[in-house]
Amino acid sequence: MTLYGIIDDGLTWSSNQEGHDAWQMQGSISQGNRWGLRGVEDLGGGLSTVFRLENGFNGNTGTLSQGGRLFGRLAYVGLQSDRYGALTLGRQGEAIGDYIGVLSANGMLPGGILFPHPGDLDNNGVDFHLNNAVKYVTPTFDGLTGVAIYSFGGVAGNVGTDSAKSFALQYATTGFQVVGAYTSIDHPASAVPEGVWTASNTVDGNYGLAAGGYKVFG
Repeated sequence: MTLYGIIDDGLTWSSNQEGHDAWQMQGSISQGNRWGLRGVEDLGGGLSTVFRLENGFNGNTGTLSQGGRLFGRLAYVGLQSDRYGALTLGRQGEAIGDYIGVLSANGMLPGGILFPHPGDLDNNGVDFHLNNAVKYVTPTFDGLTGVAIYSFGGVAGNVGTDSAKSFALQYATTGFQVVGAYTSIDHPASAVPEGVWTASNTVDGNYGLAAGGYKVFG
């Protein structure tokens, strides 16, 4: 088992806020504040159990991030096999953020959280995660790995409402990597409410609040 975390805090100076300069203490400037637990237990025969619990918090106030969830960043458990791949269940990332984001300036540069596209509508900056998600990652064959994720909706009697599906295909070899990914979410404002779907997001917030569906390719 591993206990880990990041505390990222600093001072920001603004030259003009309502006609005056201002100093502000701000957290999560280059990386989100977090602490977490992750573990692997060898069951023998190339099979292991895995789990991960990851909390996000405001380092200046102590309040929880991700909509006030205790483990709002990640919370999953599963099995992984050298031969058959990995199957995990719980609150997890989707393919655009996990596989495209790491190859963008968000993942490749120091302080990469400062480099999402306007409004981060494509989730390159990982502004939301998927609840009730089943994720399968294939073994790697000649550098090729496949990923499939399905998030069951939270509406009783209708798992399709507020559901999500996400896929990725990754090819990696020495010095070269390419990924294709797709994510589709039904009613994103209610399915992933901690994301970019707020009226205060002037780039795409109102569109997200009204949208019946969300589809992104990367």
